[in-house]
Amino acid sequence: IQNFLGRKLSDLVEPAKFKEVSSRYLRVLESREIQTFDEEIEGPGGTVYLSTTLVPILPKEDQPAKIVAISRDITRLKRTERALREEMK
Repeated sequence: IQNFLGRKLSDLVEPAKFKEVSSRYLRVLESREIQTFDEEIEGPGGTVYLSTTLVPILPKEDQPAKIVAISRDITRLKRTERALREEMK
């Protein structure tokens, strides 16, 4: 967790996905609503599935808006769902 605190989004997201991810962040700021979505990330060990919740932190006067991002690894759940669908065929 410490590696991510206070870092810019552009430092954390690969360039190919930056536009997609940053547009989600902008929608959260514009709507001022919490949003949750699932995403796939390719890593050295294969695909990792995350459920990410974005929470807007509304600014006080003269302060920039911020977003808290909470991601949960749901890889095991996604693999189990896929296996069950295959069994049902």
